[in-house]
Amino acid sequence: MKRVTGYLLLLPAMLLAGGSALAAQADTKVNHKAIGHFVPEKRIRVEARVNDPKGVNLVRAYFKSDAHADYLFVPMEPLGTDPNSYAGCLPAPAASTATMEYLFLVVNGGKQVVKTAPPVTAKARADKDAPSWQMGCGNDQLTVWKELPEVPSPTGAYADSVAMDVAESGARFGVVAGLFGGGGSSSAAVAATGASDAGSVALAGAGGIGGGGVLAALLVGGAAAAAGGGGGGGGSTPDSPPPSQQLYSVATQTTCTWSGPSLSTPPSYSTTLSNQNLPGGSDPRDVYCHTFRPQPNSNLTPIATQLSQQGVSVGSWSRNFCNFSGTAGNMQEETMASALVCDQFGQNCFTESSMLICNTSDSFTPQ
Repeated sequence: MKRVTGYLLLLPAMLLAGGSALAAQADTKVNHKAIGHFVPEKRIRVEARVNDPKGVNLVRAYFKSDAHADYLFVPMEPLGTDPNSYAGCLPAPAASTATMEYLFLVVNGGKQVVKTAPPVTAKARADKDAPSWQMGCGNDQLTVWKELPEVPSPTGAYADSVAMDVAESGARFGVVAGLFGGGGSSSAAVAATGASDAGSVALAGAGGIGGGGVLAALLVGGAAAAAGGGGGGGGSTPDSPPPSQQLYSVATQTTCTWSGPSLSTPPSYSTTLSNQNLPGGSDPRDVYCHTFRPQPNSNLTPIATQLSQQGVSVGSWSRNFCNFSGTAGNMQEETMASALVCDQFGQNCFTESSMLICNTSDSFTPQ
């Protein structure tokens, strides 16, 4: 197992919005045995040992494949046997996937965002048996996060039951670290995280993650680092729900469209729910995305029932985005559906598939 230690190289400091500069010097050490290959259609378990004298606030694994160009992430949780070791599961790559790329991102107790670099690249291998690092992830639906709402969902890139969610603006640490283009401390990146300041990037090397790796560290303001939550980045990113409770009446409207061949009349559904006891306070985004709509399928059972009555079956739902604007919550989910199609004589039947995209709007009225 290789260890990130050694010298520090400080790049020229970048000016802050206020005109001053900070040098971010991270003492974070990340130990990880790089994965050399994977078997498609099986989840990938990644582990890393993380130490920092300032403490560790969260650890994430960012990943992408040759079938999906944008980084997604999963939170990594501390292992019970060793609180300094963290593990997370990447979704099962599709059968056609040739390569997977991943790296680790840490937010330490000093409010520094640290990423490992360069990313590890693993290649697909058509083995009969999966390696040990593709075991122990279970079969439950896996929640995967993206940082930019406009990033397209990885439809077809993963052969897995995946729920997509979007990180709140206060926890987009990948943006701060420069994973989505541009410099790690650009003003746009800092604004995207709600960070109050940003310092110079520090590189630490000698050995590295999987050989030749380095750590890149960026100091961010308290607003961003504090928003990341505990050890693994949490199942709900960012802003903690207000402690008070509030009764809401929630008017829900879901409408769906076919993005491919129309397998049925586009389904729709509406209802009003009274006396919903949800977190109150000034930030209703948590009410919608992390409390009222925590998982896909939470509002789509009537849609699936309508489709079933018309001979259409649906797969697992994936969430494209979930956000709150004004007094309404907005969410988009999608699934692959299929139906048996025959000619007018009931012969020459074949199975046709199409993507169903459903948009849900919830209007919250305090009671």
